[in-house]
Amino acid sequence: MRCPAFESLIKDMKKNEIDKEHYSFVYNGFQFDTILSIVTGGYEILVAIHTHNWGCVLKMDDDFIVDMPDNKYFELCRILKLNYAEDGFNSSKFLKMLSEKAPNILIDKALNILIYVHIFHIAM
Repeated sequence: MRCPAFESLIKDMKKNEIDKEHYSFVYNGFQFDTILSIVTGGYEILVAIHTHNWGCVLKMDDDFIVDMPDNKYFELCRILKLNYAEDGFNSSKFLKMLSEKAPNILIDKALNILIYVHIFHIAM
């Protein structure tokens, strides 16, 4: 599955010489913690649901192609109580959502911009 939504975040990470970025999101009532890492030969995405002691490491190449192992997909379906036949949930849908939930720029940088705008607004 090609996940181009990661591209802007990765560009910002490289520009700022940051090799890991954390973000989280909620889906189907579960909080996912995600770490995107720049590694030799591409990228790794660590995805976890801590409340169910579930996680996996997904490899992504320089063309933003990510594959999810079948066993991890079926474990995730069991935890989320979803399946393809009834819900249309598949690994491509999950990977697309995973990439679209990623921030477009580094989170710390985004917070700094918001703080700056807030302080600037107060100062005016």
